[in-house]
Amino acid sequence: MTHPIAWAPLPPADICERALNARDPRFDGIFFVGITSTRVYCRPTCPARVSYTHRRRFFDSAASAERAGFRPCLRCRPELAPGRAPMDAVPRLARVAADRIGAGALNGRTVADLARDLGVSERHLRRAVEHEIGVSPLDLAQTHRLLLARRLLGDTLLSVTRVAYASGFQSLRRFNAAFREQYRMAPSAIRRAARAHGGEKVALEEDAPLCLSLSYRAPLAWDALLAFLRRDAIEGVEIVDGRLYGRTIHVAGSSGFVVVEDAAVRPDDWGADVPLRAPATLARRPAHTHANPTALRPGRRAHSNRRASDAGWARGTCR
Repeated sequence: MTHPIAWAPLPPADICERALNARDPRFDGIFFVGITSTRVYCRPTCPARVSYTHRRRFFDSAASAERAGFRPCLRCRPELAPGRAPMDAVPRLARVAADRIGAGALNGRTVADLARDLGVSERHLRRAVEHEIGVSPLDLAQTHRLLLARRLLGDTLLSVTRVAYASGFQSLRRFNAAFREQYRMAPSAIRRAARAHGGEKVALEEDAPLCLSLSYRAPLAWDALLAFLRRDAIEGVEIVDGRLYGRTIHVAGSSGFVVVEDAAVRPDDWGADVPLRAPATLARRPAHTHANPTALRPGRRAHSNRRASDAGWARGTCR
């Protein structure tokens, strides 16, 4: 039985159907198909004849299929799917945990809570993260909070209190202590240094978009990416207008709207506008700043407007 972690989301059913019918190797390990008549589950590349559509069930992991009462196919051997073999279990768990921690999974929650979400023991989760990344889950979460706080201090004039809570700290006292412990300086000193190098920043109202500087991996095939997004845009959720891409988002109970734009500026000077209620999660995911070089290009700028309707979108202003 493979590790219970599913590091890739299950594609929509119609995509799974097309990939299965074509035996598309790009989806090998991304999803599995269970046949209700035989109670066997297979990889999408299985050479065996696949049953009728109404007898198929799709799963994001072998563990999910087995929990539903399916047994592995003896021909395609799901346990050997790319990224699913036992030797890949610890790296896969660490990647999933790191992604969730970066999205704020430990802000106000414990490592035990995250381990329970991932279907593993707390001890196994700690060991996997420390083995693959070299730090504990709590240290990794603290680093994410501090780095986001530095961005907010340097790119905005938000009060220190708002920066503390927006970056995931549960108290202003702990925020100040963590800054002094890690950087040997107060948050206000970070802000003064940033203003000395970057000039005046614009103070934001409560519901105004927030502009953050985010890094990326160059180069980026932006035109090719836009063409792909335009072709497969989900009506009412995504839109591509000229050289802009926009979509609605909902993360950790916070809703918003993100617009990504080719801004033709220096590589380290682009941002993501997100509602202030959840910048730790909304600032990263929509713009895919962690993606590989085929997903991003220098100068992209992302905007968000929480008041945009589902049928359309509004361009935010990045100052």
